[in-house]
Amino acid sequence: MYECLKLLKSLQNGTFDLKINTSILSRRIVEALKLWWEEKNMDLEGQDNHSVRQTTKSRKLISPKRYYLTSAKESGSSSHRNRTWIQTPFTSWNREAGTLSVTMPESYFIDKGQRSASLVVISDSWRNEINIDLRRKGGRIYTVDTTVEIYELNTSITIDLIIDGVTDTRWHADLISDSNPYIILDSEGQLVDRIVKGETHLLLIPSGSSLEHNGFNSVVSTYSNYDNLEAFEFHCTNGYRVELKRGSQLFNVATGEDFQPARLIGSVNQNISVNGERPFLGPTPPQVQLFTSNPEELRQLTIEVATENYRRSLDKEEILTQAVYSHCAEGGRSIISLEELIREYGRVTVTVSHSRGDIWQKSFWYIPSIESNFSEDFFLPNREMQNYSVEFKIESGYFLHFEEESFSTLSDTKTLEFQPSISHFDAALCSMNGARFNIRIDVPAVRWQFEGENIWRHKIEEVWYENLKKILVHIPETLNNRVEILLKETEQRFSLTTRNQVLYFDLLDFHDSLTSDTSVDVHTVVLSTLNLRNNEHVEIPLLEIRHKWRIENLNYNISTSSNEDKLRIEWTEKGLPKNRAISLWIKKGAEVTLIKKVSLDVQQNCACFSIDSGLLDRYPSFVAFSIEDDYFSLDDQRECFDPDLVFDLELIGNKRLAERMKARGLKIKSFVGGNYRLEEVRYSVNENEQFYIESIRDRPVKQESEVLFSANIFKYLGNKRIDFGNCYFCIDFSKMTITMLVDQPGGDGAMYCPICGRLFWDDIDEEHKVHHILVDDATVAFGNEGNV
Repeated sequence: MYECLKLLKSLQNGTFDLKINTSILSRRIVEALKLWWEEKNMDLEGQDNHSVRQTTKSRKLISPKRYYLTSAKESGSSSHRNRTWIQTPFTSWNREAGTLSVTMPESYFIDKGQRSASLVVISDSWRNEINIDLRRKGGRIYTVDTTVEIYELNTSITIDLIIDGVTDTRWHADLISDSNPYIILDSEGQLVDRIVKGETHLLLIPSGSSLEHNGFNSVVSTYSNYDNLEAFEFHCTNGYRVELKRGSQLFNVATGEDFQPARLIGSVNQNISVNGERPFLGPTPPQVQLFTSNPEELRQLTIEVATENYRRSLDKEEILTQAVYSHCAEGGRSIISLEELIREYGRVTVTVSHSRGDIWQKSFWYIPSIESNFSEDFFLPNREMQNYSVEFKIESGYFLHFEEESFSTLSDTKTLEFQPSISHFDAALCSMNGARFNIRIDVPAVRWQFEGENIWRHKIEEVWYENLKKILVHIPETLNNRVEILLKETEQRFSLTTRNQVLYFDLLDFHDSLTSDTSVDVHTVVLSTLNLRNNEHVEIPLLEIRHKWRIENLNYNISTSSNEDKLRIEWTEKGLPKNRAISLWIKKGAEVTLIKKVSLDVQQNCACFSIDSGLLDRYPSFVAFSIEDDYFSLDDQRECFDPDLVFDLELIGNKRLAERMKARGLKIKSFVGGNYRLEEVRYSVNENEQFYIESIRDRPVKQESEVLFSANIFKYLGNKRIDFGNCYFCIDFSKMTITMLVDQPGGDGAMYCPICGRLFWDDIDEEHKVHHILVDDATVAFGNEGNV
């Protein structure tokens, strides 16, 4: 037990080395305990948003700091056998050699038969690659600690982990730039971006530069093997300052903490910006908050305000007079009013100077007061196109003029309606005396776009699961910048942090969940975060990922000729798989026969089939949508057709109906028309005295768009047949309605007397005239074979 505790202690301190293990424990127990310790630490790291595990001596790691790469689904499992653990490389300084190197710590990944690995460090002018030794154990491949020397220190380096010739992971580290022509290393040689009080640091500066400093116990020049850089080692205390002079340029490398910086406080609107900056709003200028309330300290300060037109300052006595003191957990504060210094709107620079020369400076825009009160705290993606609104309150004497001409100029308090597609307004805040401030008013909304687009989307849209790619999501400042992206009704979710109110996410990370669960047609991608105004948790649907292909609104029509019929089919669809096809089939009893298949282009939503004349009149038919497969014929695939993608066609064509009508005749079921009061009435024919139409023939009529038929019309009264002569008519087979019934082309329309039960063409029966119906329509049915 004691030996196990000693081993755990060495693992915790980061001093354990399996190669020089002196424990009396067997190697099997040592390796098992080491594996348990690593997995235990990875569990803790997963709970801390995949943060990097630190040893007792904290390592400053090259970005990105997240080195534990795994899916959320894997991290929720109790087994770690299938995980990949790639540690981030770190730098180290060799004092004897005077060089910087990069070390790749021991890592492991799933054993998939990988055979080689290497670490490559690349800069602008050189490349250094070294092979990484690998060892296999328990379904994993472990890398051995590997160090690569940095030949030259230039602007930046890129570090690639290469596995079997393919880049698996890439890191990047910025070294030297024109704005920061120096490199700071901590006592272990790790890259850092600032000097920490009380610690030893190494500073690399360009050769020929000079270093000015104060407040250090010691500053020692040390050996550097780089021709272009000199190295200095120093230990800093309170009140330190490091400045680098390079030619005529002076760079402030570090400033101590005796004089802390100030900040400005005042009225701002998070939706309004000027030239990309958030301005302070009038009518009261902002105030300066100093991080001290010590009168002796305040006596060392001077505050100056400069604009394009003037320069004013407060001396130490004026600062003491105007200072308003406050206390908080971090210590004392002093708030200084700038009303005496800032007396007009425009670009303002505030400088706070210390008697020792310490300077804090801030430039900002100060513009007239303008409030933008939107109808919602923030707008969400939606499916409907409903307008938004915003109420503007503008300082008296100023007006708001929009660049978009469709919006009118506003002043005082006005409400403006706008479409959801508008993400911001470009406008000018103007006065009658010529003052003008170009401002941007952002609409607080959650929007998204695909990577590479330049338009933010405001609707919940569907994305086909085969077309997933990276998206950008913009969130307003009212939402917490720590968010989760999740796939609704699954366990998969990812924790992210926004940068400048924008987060990046690759929808391909959801691919496994989408392909494993095919029971749901559509999955919703949701953004989950906290509303900072009311501290409430919100879940915001962004978009939908469709996995199921659907065909909707299928319409078809058929046109006939003497030789062939043409079937045209149109539809809309949800989802857009590759290699789509539509096929036409007919049924001859139990036999199903393929007539024709059409391969569909991307976005194609119609197809035409040319078929033998009358074929679809004789046999039932259907169309099927499918994915083309080179390995199976369409007949083989038919048994696996998705029933939701198969549609029966009701193609009892007009040509076939006309032939049936000629063969069987028609019987009239009712007459519809106007009476003598011009009121529309319907009269159903008595079954005992049914009207029939027979001997039907086609009668083409010039300059007529409808097909006209000629026939004989009669009725039976008992066994007696009563003829009403020849007639001409048009028929709508979809409604089985005669739409025109006349005695001759261009002749009189039919009249029906319900009293006499007669059909005639002249109004000759004056006695029953008030009962007559001027026939407009007549509903019909096919007659029986025996009646023709």
